[in-house]
Amino acid sequence: MNIFLFSLHNIVDTFSILFNFLGSIFFASSLFISKQTALKLGTSRYCGETEEENLKLPAVRDRLDQRNWGIAGAVSISVGLILQFSSRFL
Repeated sequence: MNIFLFSLHNIVDTFSILFNFLGSIFFASSLFISKQTALKLGTSRYCGETEEENLKLPAVRDRLDQRNWGIAGAVSISVGLILQFSSRFL
């Protein structure tokens, strides 16, 4: 009989749910943009002559931000999944 209020199994389960929740928030964060951001991204602009200038374009910056949030979401959901699997063996 476990005399502790929270066993290791319950603690790991709690952290796995937390990581899955954070991962879903990271994935969804790029879906919500303001009207000003939408106007800025939708406005046509001339491309720069160098790659550095092109990386400063709003549409390119937005895609890079989405990529970063997507990576953070995937890592967080993966950690949550691993914690869920590992809690079954504790």
